Amino acid sequence: MRSEGALRIALALESSGPGGAENMVVQLGLALRDLGHAPIVVTMREGWMTERAAAGGLPVWIEPQRPGLDLGWVVRFARRLTRAKIDVLHSHEFAMNIFGGTAAVLARVPAVSTIHGKHWIADRKRRAIAYRVLARLGVPVVAVSEDLAGYLASGLGIRREEIRLVHNGIPMRRPAKGDASPSSESRASSAEGSAGRIAIRHSLGLPESGSLILAVGNLYPVKDHATLLRALP
Repeated sequence: MRSEGALRIALALESSGPGGAENMVVQLGLALRDLGHAPIVVTMREGWMTERAAAGGLPVWIEPQRPGLDLGWVVRFARRLTRAKIDVLHSHEFAMNIFGGTAAVLARVPAVSTIHGKHWIADRKRRAIAYRVLARLGVPVVAVSEDLAGYLASGLGIRREEIRLVHNGIPMRRPAKGDASPSSESRASSAEGSAGRIAIRHSLGLPESGSLILAVGNLYPVKDHATLLRALP
């Protein structure tokens, strides 16, 4: 049973990862639950994201979709939103933004659509048109960076002031009282961490000191690791 004022929020993303957007959806679900809400993770297939959501105790919906223009999916999802008494749909990336957002309009459920990157958005005319229609249906478009917001405004034909900007949150441990004076336990933990870092450097054939850069990202051309490697020398 939900507490008074709690919202039942569907967090929808078609991909199950692994990836940054998928990780963000899980972290957002956990944070919303800690605030007393009732988040549900929705996706089209099982995988990395659903495993982490389930491990964190978050409810998961799997809503498979046929390839192509599956209008029946929109109707089915709209009915499920209604049956589950969803208060808000927060969708992410193209398929869930367009199909899920349209279903939310049919079900008269407030919705918001978040776009995480530039890949395959404005350079595909049909996708740009779909986002313009979605915005006219009253589903706000959210960008996760100022650079992306400007890109979407020019590429989608949506006025910049109509695109919301919400940066992705990063969970951080709050400093505990007395953290300024490390205990013997924390000093021991720090020493253990230093030994671990040295061991990892040795395993990579690297010296114990000196700068070490870690680039984290899927090995897709859009991530452009090649430019980083060319620029470093």
